[in-house]
Amino acid sequence: PLAAVMGAFICGVTWYGFRLARGPDVVWSRKTNPYPWLSIQPNMTTKIYDPHGDFEKSWSR
Repeated sequence: PLAAVMGAFICGVTWYGFRLARGPDVVWSRKTNPYPWLSIQPNMTTKIYDPHGDFEKSWSR
């Protein structure tokens, strides 16, 4: 049971780290898109889960 819990924890942390690395505030390529946060429209959300928002689209890189 401990190995399963630790495995699930490590998978979750890895997934969340990759999600943070692909967020709109992180710049990986300064030449192609130096300001990725400017491409977010008012009707988009960048959150995983937003119970109070009613957005048309979700932002993705």
